[in-house]
Amino acid sequence: MARNESDLEISNDVTEAEGAVIALLARSDPLTRYQILRFFQNSPVRFQNVSKGSVYPLVSRLLDRRMIAEATGSGPHAATVYSLTDSGRAALRRWTQRLASDQMLPLDPLKLRVLALIELSPAERVAWIAKAKQLLLDKKAELHAHRERLTQYRYGDIVFLADDESLDAKLMWLDRLLIKFARELTPDS
Repeated sequence: MARNESDLEISNDVTEAEGAVIALLARSDPLTRYQILRFFQNSPVRFQNVSKGSVYPLVSRLLDRRMIAEATGSGPHAATVYSLTDSGRAALRRWTQRLASDQMLPLDPLKLRVLALIELSPAERVAWIAKAKQLLLDKKAELHAHRERLTQYRYGDIVFLADDESLDAKLMWLDRLLIKFARELTPDS
C-alpha cells in the first residue's frame, strides 16, 4: 500500500526511543542501522527493547517521517548510513524541551519489589538484598567502563555523575533496608 504525503507527516512529536535515536544521530552521524543498534546494546543504560526487531523499524519510521535521511556509506560494504535532517533536528529540539512530571520519578522495578519482600522468608530477604547489591555493583562497574565514551559528549560528565550517584543512592537504601530487616529479627527491637 503506497503512503501518501499526509501519512508521512503523521506527527512531528517523537517517542522516547525515537528521541534517543535522533539525539544519537545529532552527536554521531552518519551511522548505519547496525551502529545505532550496537550503541544501544552496549550502553549500560537500558530504556527499551534493544533488538533488530525494535531499532530497525524505528529507523524506518524516522526515515518515512523525513526526520533522518539515508545515503550510501563509504565503508567496504557501502552500507546505508543515516543522518539527521532539519526536520529531525526540530523534532529533537521539541523532544529535548518536553518534560513531564511522570519523568521525574520513573518506575523503578527494584523499589516495586521491595514492597513485596514481606512475602519472602527472612533468609530469602537477606539473599535478595545481597543479590540486588551485587547487581548494582556490577552495573556501577559497567557504567565506569563506559565512562570515557559517555564523557566525550558535551554534558556527558554530568550524565555520568548522575547515573553513578543514582547507583550509590540505591546501594545506600538497600543498606538501610538490611538494617531494618536485622532489627525486625532481633527480639529486643
